[in-house]
Amino acid sequence: GFYEGESARSLADFARRTSGFFDETDLRAQVASWDEPVAGTYRDITLYQTPPPTQGVCVLEMLNLLESFDVARWEFMGADHVHHLVQAKQIAYNDRDRLLADPSFAPVPTEQLISKAYAKRRRALMDSERAL
Repeated sequence: GFYEGESARSLADFARRTSGFFDETDLRAQVASWDEPVAGTYRDITLYQTPPPTQGVCVLEMLNLLESFDVARWEFMGADHVHHLVQAKQIAYNDRDRLLADPSFAPVPTEQLISKAYAKRRRALMDSERAL
């Protein structure tokens, strides 16, 4: 229903009216894939995320970065809580921008990005007293 039919016609019409770059042929050519999820743990919880090219690896990396902190002692949305969450996100998104791609076209180091050892190395960038 999305890549053909009324939705596709509506999207293609909008693209034509706004100098877009796709049409119905492009939408019909789209092929979706169903891939195995990537898994990680946060303490004693196993989490599953969508694999590249999605950003699921970023969520697992952020949790790995935060795992060694006593997050529960921070006031929810307080300065320490927000500060560390933002730093974890900055690091994971920096990795996303440098390393994440469509694995059909470029190698993606998925296992590295979601590993505890990699998070430990990247966590060294986090500073409880200063912004990145």
